[in-house]
Amino acid sequence: MPAQLAPAPLVQALVAALGLGLAACNSAPAARRTPPPRPAPSLSEEVEPGAAEKAPREAGAPAEVAPVGPSPSAGSLRPATVAYVGGTALDVSDLLEHWLHRDSPMVGEMLETLVAARMAELEAQRLGILLDEAIVEHETQLGLRLLEQELAESGAGVTLEEHVTRNLGLDHARFVERVSRDTLRQLLLERVVRAWTLSRPHAIARVIVVSSRERLESVQKELADGEDFAHVARVYSIDPSSRRGGLTAPIIKVEQSPVTEMAFQSEIGEVVGPLEQMGSFMLLKVEERPEPISGNWAQIRSRVEQSLIDRPVEDSEFLQWKLLEERTLGVDRTPFLKLVREPLRPSRP
Repeated sequence: MPAQLAPAPLVQALVAALGLGLAACNSAPAARRTPPPRPAPSLSEEVEPGAAEKAPREAGAPAEVAPVGPSPSAGSLRPATVAYVGGTALDVSDLLEHWLHRDSPMVGEMLETLVAARMAELEAQRLGILLDEAIVEHETQLGLRLLEQELAESGAGVTLEEHVTRNLGLDHARFVERVSRDTLRQLLLERVVRAWTLSRPHAIARVIVVSSRERLESVQKELADGEDFAHVARVYSIDPSSRRGGLTAPIIKVEQSPVTEMAFQSEIGEVVGPLEQMGSFMLLKVEERPEPISGNWAQIRSRVEQSLIDRPVEDSEFLQWKLLEERTLGVDRTPFLKLVREPLRPSRP
C-alpha cells in the first residue's frame, strides 16, 4: 500500500495552473499551494555499480523514470521559438521574461519544483527505486479527484474534462498524462527524501514551544510533577507540532545548530532546554536515535515505506534534503537567468 500523504506538490502545481483558468471564469483567485536539506556521504557507498539495473522488479509493470542524460553547457543553449509575428521570431526568453515580471513567485516555484524533481529522479535511478504501476495509477486518480473537487467547489458547473478543453485550451488526454507523470515524480521524491533521512544519524524528538516565561515555568512544573510530555505539548505548545503531541520531523545530525546540539547531546528521555529563540521558549525531549539504514532500494524499501505510512515527509525535512542535495549534485540556475535576461547572481554558499 502506498503511504497516504498530502496531495503531491507537483500535482498541486497543476491544481494551481487549473486555478488560473478558474479565476478567469469566476473572477476569484484560486488558492495556490507551495510544495510540499551539506554534502554528506550518500547511500552510494553501499550500492554497487549497476545496482539500479540489478534491482528486482516488482510484481506488475513497474513505473520507472526515464534515464536523465548530461545537461548542455549554459553557453550552448539556444532559446526555442514559440511564435512568429510578421516573419520575426518570439522565443521562449520573451515568454519567460514576460511571465517572470508578471508573477515571479510562481515562476520561481515552478523552477524549484522541477529542480527538486530532477534531483529526486537522479537519486531514484542510483538507488534503483521501482514503483508498481498500479500504485502510480491509484495516486494519479486521487489527484484527478482533487482537481474535480476544486472545480465543484468553485461553482464553475463544468467537468474537469470540459474545463481543461474549453477554458484552458488543453488536450485532456495530455493533461491526464501530465498528472500521472507528476504523480510518479512526487512518489519518487517522497521515497528519496525519506531514504536520505533514514540513512543519516537522526533523532526522533518532541518539542514544547511557549511564548512567555510564565507559561514556560508552569509547563516545567507540570513536567516535573510527572505529566506526559506529549499531553503537555498538545495543551500548551504554540508550535504546529502540538497536534501530534510535539512530535517533530526527524532532526538530522548535520551542521551544528542549537537544536541539533540539544537533540544529540542529551540523554534519551531527558527534557532539555529552554532554548530561547525570537521571544519563544522551547523544551525538547528525544525519544530515540534510530540506527541509520544503508543499502540499495531492495534492502531499504520496507523501512522507507513503513516510515512514510507512519509519518509523511514534512516541509523542514524536504527543505533540508533539497539544500544539501544541491551541494552534492550541483545545481546551476545560470541558464534560466540568461533566458530571462536577469543579472547573474553570486552562487549560494
